[in-house]
Amino acid sequence: MGAGAATYKANAIGNIYKIVLEGASSGTQEVWYRYKTTSNIGGTTCYYYTNSSLTTCLTSGYYIDVPNDPGYTYGGYYSQTNGGGTQYVNTSGSFINNIYQKRPEEINSNYTDTITLYAKMTGNIYKIVLDNQGATTPGTQEVWYRYKTTSNIGGT
Repeated sequence: MGAGAATYKANAIGNIYKIVLEGASSGTQEVWYRYKTTSNIGGTTCYYYTNSSLTTCLTSGYYIDVPNDPGYTYGGYYSQTNGGGTQYVNTSGSFINNIYQKRPEEINSNYTDTITLYAKMTGNIYKIVLDNQGATTPGTQEVWYRYKTTSNIGGT
């Protein structure tokens, strides 16, 4: 370089993206991340944050509060409904598969700055014991019921 020449270094900062956690009525509902970037807040390496200004990170930097909807078992958050696509949050509430290293359009080509992940919520199964109340023919003794679902069995 000649006299008076300067060297400049680019300092790129990743975009901030929002993740909406859909399909459950409890637990964490939305989080944010900066593309391919972590930070240290209070000694915790933060991957995901509770606010868009990225000043408060999730527990341990990557754990959400899992849904606890009555009558359902939580099975993680996925890129498609009903547990389809790629799982990005496991049943413990931990982000997996490094979604913070992806741009929204890498998850779904329709996304721009917000990613939607869908909860896999399965209705719990309950056993109902029937009391024949002294009938001479016992009939059905018990039935099983999956919370808020219906099934077509044998065409009925």
